[in-house]
Amino acid sequence: MSKYSGENFSQVVKTMAAAAVLFSWSFYPVPGQAVEFGESVAGKTVKDRERPETDPDGVPFGGMTLYPSLVAGLEINSNIFALDDSVTPEISDILFIIKPGFVLRSNWSNHQLAIWGRVAIGRYDDITSEDYEDYDAGFTSRWDIKRWTNIKINTRFQRLHEDRGSPDDVRGFTPTEYNLFTPEIEFNHTENRVSIRLNSRWSDYNFDDNLGSLGILNNDDRDRTLWAGTGEIAYEISSGVRAFVEGLIDNRDYDLALDDNGFNRDSSGYGFVAGLYVELTGKLSARGSIGYRSQNFDDPALIDFNGVVWSLEAIWQPSEMTTITLYASRIIEETTLIGSSAFFAASGGIVIDHEFRRNLIGPASFEYQKWDYQGITRQDEIIRAAVELIYMMNRHLWVSASFTHVSRDSSQPQQDYKRNMFLISLTGAF
Repeated sequence: MSKYSGENFSQVVKTMAAAAVLFSWSFYPVPGQAVEFGESVAGKTVKDRERPETDPDGVPFGGMTLYPSLVAGLEINSNIFALDDSVTPEISDILFIIKPGFVLRSNWSNHQLAIWGRVAIGRYDDITSEDYEDYDAGFTSRWDIKRWTNIKINTRFQRLHEDRGSPDDVRGFTPTEYNLFTPEIEFNHTENRVSIRLNSRWSDYNFDDNLGSLGILNNDDRDRTLWAGTGEIAYEISSGVRAFVEGLIDNRDYDLALDDNGFNRDSSGYGFVAGLYVELTGKLSARGSIGYRSQNFDDPALIDFNGVVWSLEAIWQPSEMTTITLYASRIIEETTLIGSSAFFAASGGIVIDHEFRRNLIGPASFEYQKWDYQGITRQDEIIRAAVELIYMMNRHLWVSASFTHVSRDSSQPQQDYKRNMFLISLTGAF
């Protein structure tokens, strides 16, 4: 169990907290403008909207603007190893987190370019074997060919660690670290009411080996490259109403012909969905789709799977200060569990964002997931609930506090767990 004390740790916390306040005068986040692949499905929430009085000005950098940032936080985690307390007592600890980063955005009249780099460093009070350093860097770009035609080129490199709550976690003495490289290219064209989108994306996973109770844990058999190509045709039926059809093909190629359990996990698949996007009176927007997905494996010992997939998201704004997001989906996810190749993930949830004041926001969320593994008799039910309070003191300083509960109820013995996390963080400003 964690002591939640110790002279050395207390001194480190005081020193780092002071450093965070000092650095806060020269670093700033970019609220609602995180550079990520993909876009919001429908509308903008209270949390995402622009706030000229508290949003950063950034630092001019030629024809671009630089947004540096620094976040420092303390998290109390009640179950850092995601242990089943009916078998093994939970182990709690305090985690200190520091996250420096930057986003460099273009201010051009044509084309767009954003370059970013982020680091997340985590240090535990007692269980130092769980310490981590994650990295995330890349760029997104849009190159305009003509007014309604463009090409997007994105590239991202991440150095990550696998969460202890992941069912694929191999339970090494330290978290499993891996690299993820994701290049992507997309073509978009609109002609009158018809729009076309063609996307090609690669995801290259490279896992590090680590040490366990039985010796070296080989993760080379998890290394793989996933390619997915999608094409979408959309038609604007009327203002605020758009129908679309999307098709997908993919190929999953593992570096090793056989994994450590003798399975060939290479596969190829296809799928298609049809859906509708609707925006009504500026207060309600929704997107829904339904389709079919199939994945075929080279190894006859792994069961091919196919089935219906669907998704729904709706954002409702009952007032200027509140947005409510409802979502539900059934999709297919890949796994490296022994005897299984993938699982159907059904999920549903609600997110409520409320603005108590222009500089005080309180998001809250609840999500339920059910994972049905193919090829083995395992089902997991996951519940996640969170509340957060964000206080934007001015352009130069943000403070936030959050509480998150996660629990898993599995049909597999000794795989249940629950975890509570309380986080308080300080975000610097320029």
